[in-house]
Amino acid sequence: MAAFLVLAYGESYDRADEYVRLSNSTIEVATKKLIEFIVEEWEPVYLRHPNDEEVERMLERNAARGMPGCIGSLDFSHWLWAACRKGLAGQYQNHKKRRSIVMETVCDEDPYIWHFFSGAPGNLNDLNVLCISPLYFDGAEGVWPPRSFSSCVNRRTRRLLYYPSDSVYPKYPFFVSP
Repeated sequence: MAAFLVLAYGESYDRADEYVRLSNSTIEVATKKLIEFIVEEWEPVYLRHPNDEEVERMLERNAARGMPGCIGSLDFSHWLWAACRKGLAGQYQNHKKRRSIVMETVCDEDPYIWHFFSGAPGNLNDLNVLCISPLYFDGAEGVWPPRSFSSCVNRRTRRLLYYPSDSVYPKYPFFVSP
């Protein structure tokens, strides 16, 4: 329980000690073991980029819909955070004066979210979250999306796959707005 309190609410090890009556070092070990378990158990299935076979399947489905080269839908969601601690209230307060966090996800029609970035303060807008996102850094550094696939759009061959996005996002080659 202490490990979940540390991870879910960002509590320090000694704060969780008041609830579960464990030492700081025991809670620290339990938290690290929980994280290691989650990564070991779920990384091969969910906590990774899609493999070539999965990308090919996404590209085929999206090309049939008239969106060749699309590898998933990018979305930012602002979620209310009812259990936000008072000390964090100002940082996580959104434009409606409510405490929230921002989540960035990329998914396709499979019940599989292959990118998830959560925990950005609610006072950030989508562009600010994008600038601190691992998805953006992977795209800017050329790590992801893969360059081994190509698509033909308006009689031009593109080697860079893309995410459909709103027109408010910057004009990066891996974002395409309608």
